[in-house]
Amino acid sequence: MNVQQFILTANDWTPVSKDVNAPFIAAQLVLVFGAKHLLADERNRVKIQQRYPAADLVFASTAGEIMSNQVLDDTLSITAIYFAATRTQSSLTNIQQHSSSFATGQYLFQCLNQANLKSIFIVSDGTLVNGSDLIAGLNAANSTGIPISGGLAGDGNHFESTLAGLNEQVGTGNVVATGFYGDALEVYHSSLGGWDEFGRDRTITRSHKNVLYEIDGKRTRSVQRIPGPIF
Repeated sequence: MNVQQFILTANDWTPVSKDVNAPFIAAQLVLVFGAKHLLADERNRVKIQQRYPAADLVFASTAGEIMSNQVLDDTLSITAIYFAATRTQSSLTNIQQHSSSFATGQYLFQCLNQANLKSIFIVSDGTLVNGSDLIAGLNAANSTGIPISGGLAGDGNHFESTLAGLNEQVGTGNVVATGFYGDALEVYHSSLGGWDEFGRDRTITRSHKNVLYEIDGKRTRSVQRIPGPIF
């Protein structure tokens, strides 16, 4: 496996990785995470597709981009991956095409559940999709415990809408699942989380799943969706 990384701004490409000898023109998968307004600009998506014509492009908007040891805003973080002996397959659906986030997860697992499936990577809309229910749906038929990882798209500090997509199809409500296949791939994973306290203690007095309606008996000014898991 070879990985090449770039930061794309409104003006230019900035290389992060040093490897220029790997056959990245044949990369099978490119992950593009970044500012919503840059993802919405079709010209940026065309630039990336021209650089990696054989790849599936997986997009997600963010609340800031992390590349190497940098934390950035208003950029696109691009990671191109070339596999010598591993097959990938990506599938897209929209939450509006299913009865629930759980059913969306079930559908995507069925799309990818083929011989030698080793891992699944999920990128999902972060406002219309319940991440916990999505993962429950994916795992409903995951009898062999295939590792599933990924996360929900962000929207800076606006919490209004998010974008996710595959190739030319980028929009709200989208969920993209990528399967990795073959005996040459081994997948390991770990997680780390936690919170630091600040401010006065408050009590959530009304909520439903990840939607927050009321704190200390007072309604929030707008419906707040608590960020879902980075799974």
